Amino acid sequence: MPTKRQKESPNVSDSAWDTFLFKQFEERNLTIRTAWDIYIKFYVAFLTLNVAGIGVVVQSVQLPSRGPIVYAFAMHNLLAIGTAVFIWRLTKQLNAEVEEIAEQIRTRESISLLKNQRVSLQAPTPRNLVLYSAIGNAITHIGLIACWIWLLWSAAPPK
Repeated sequence: MPTKRQKESPNVSDSAWDTFLFKQFEERNLTIRTAWDIYIKFYVAFLTLNVAGIGVVVQSVQLPSRGPIVYAFAMHNLLAIGTAVFIWRLTKQLNAEVEEIAEQIRTRESISLLKNQRVSLQAPTPRNLVLYSAIGNAITHIGLIACWIWLLWSAAPPK
């Protein structure tokens, strides 16, 4: 049964089309894994910088001078919320593409797959995990913004 893409490009042989589908499947999976790897590294470094920054500001920066620092870190956290939303949308889109390609591979008569190969033709990240991660990260960033704003009124601990 020819797919929609095959109908659009009838000069493609079955084996070339099969190879193309597998390559597209692998490329999208690699993109998802790479994006999440980079995002997790960014997120860990960002959280570390925020917590360390809060500690340094509480200990070393006088109340009247905190405004620009608080503003900068609050803006960084707003940008990080945008990054969480972006990674969620990217992963959602790529997962849909992976599932579409996997379905095309499964229905190809010219490809013989073993049972475990058919199971492995799935998107690499569960949908709900991606959504809950984005929501959790956004909540964390909102909490950090609140901590930074709180620093505008909190004095350093007595020595």
